[in-house]
Amino acid sequence: MDNSCYYIDPRNGQFRYVNTPSRWHHRMYPALHSLNLKFLVDHPVVRNIVMWGIVLGGIVRLLVRCMARDKYIRRKARREK
Repeated sequence: MDNSCYYIDPRNGQFRYVNTPSRWHHRMYPALHSLNLKFLVDHPVVRNIVMWGIVLGGIVRLLVRCMARDKYIRRKARREK
């Protein structure tokens, strides 16, 4: 048995075949991308702190990468002169 199943939408009767890898994706992708994990849903202040930490971390990473890229481009431009 491959742990496959069908999800049936009670609103419109449409069904979808789901096997084990897509079942994991079906549950984890929305939870991780919207931070809808049980602990975080129960504690909205912690959820906001985690969300802002991730956002600020992404901004810092972007800025560091841009600075490294600019340094690389300046170094290449100096070599070609």
